[in-house]
Amino acid sequence: MYRKIFDKPLDTLTEADLLALVERGVPEGPHLDYKRELGTKGEYRDLAKDVVAFANAYGGYLVFGVEEKKGGDEGEAEIEIVGLPIEDRDRLLTAIEHAVRDLTTPSVEVRTKAIELSTRDEQGRPLYVVVVEVPPSLNAPHMASHVFYRRGDRTSSKMDYMEIRRAFSQRGDLVRGMRERLRRRIEDLKKGYGPTAWIHHAGFVLYAASLPTYEAARTQVLAPDALDRVPRLMLFPPQTWRTSFFADGIVASPGPGEATSRFTAISHEGELFLASSPLYEFLHCHAPGEEPRCLRVKDIQDGMLTALAYDLPKLVELGFAPPFYLGLALVRARGFVLQATQEIDGLIDPFSERRVSSPFLLFDQLLTADDVRVVRYVHPRHKKEWRESRGQMARVLQPVLDRLWQAAGATGSPLVHPDG
Repeated sequence: MYRKIFDKPLDTLTEADLLALVERGVPEGPHLDYKRELGTKGEYRDLAKDVVAFANAYGGYLVFGVEEKKGGDEGEAEIEIVGLPIEDRDRLLTAIEHAVRDLTTPSVEVRTKAIELSTRDEQGRPLYVVVVEVPPSLNAPHMASHVFYRRGDRTSSKMDYMEIRRAFSQRGDLVRGMRERLRRRIEDLKKGYGPTAWIHHAGFVLYAASLPTYEAARTQVLAPDALDRVPRLMLFPPQTWRTSFFADGIVASPGPGEATSRFTAISHEGELFLASSPLYEFLHCHAPGEEPRCLRVKDIQDGMLTALAYDLPKLVELGFAPPFYLGLALVRARGFVLQATQEIDGLIDPFSERRVSSPFLLFDQLLTADDVRVVRYVHPRHKKEWRESRGQMARVLQPVLDRLWQAAGATGSPLVHPDG
């Protein structure tokens, strides 16, 4: 699976982390590729090819401004940090992300970071190393310039016919299996077969499931000490929290047999459910009862980030391993208007909206072990740390959050793309 190259999130990487690669002699491999030069915008086709190769496997890093030389001990590489002169790094990173999106089919979303070095070039300009992180994709296999690529031990190469067929079959089977599983769980909830009686109107379900547990078709019976290890699951409002056992795992709800509009559960099969309904009671853009009823995507995004930060680490604490399949489903939303808004001088300003024509909207992605490390709960009273944590999580969850905002007519999540 996805091999961890760095021990920290991309946003926090520094020159010291690059020097650690040099000291350890980390060679290029299935999840790491060094490039001396980046090239210009018109030369990003090779970059797109390498991105696609990683996305068609289990992700990886492209590191520009670093060169691997021949030599070194067996199993190690001689690495040199050469750096790149960059005039406007924010503009460059945006150009890379847009170029990758435009040159790949289906589009691949990457994460980028320009790390300033302590050295300068001959003209005294600062030098940088550009890191492009390619997450694993649920939409694989991808193409660049109408060609499918795969990542080998050290290089990217074209996929042959049988490799392409296997890639479509394997990833397609996994995605279809997880999406169908989530749909069945939602249908069970609506029919009253869930961990508690769910008062269901327009709402959302946040779902995460351990892929190793799913693919091995195994269960891990949560013993009584699970309640000690996970004393509380996220449930709003906090004073109604009550964590207890049910037939398939543990659940936080108002109490046994009591109907509720919100609950959280973790199953013996490594699944996390968070159900919230009805949305329109607290996510409306008109007075209650007026048409059209609206769902603000910012509120859905905020609720998702808070709940995931609080509860996803608990899956790991209970022994369920990543990567995780993550799904955000809006249910019974047909006829509602999804509205993208921004706050200006304390007032909510809607800038785009679309009516939902389907009763069920699903946004999903894969979360690697590195992604999960970024997901952590910080209390809002710690304002600076809270904002930083939310920004890091948003960038990890970019595929889901961007598609959620795009469903309302926006170009992407303002939390992921603060500059528009």
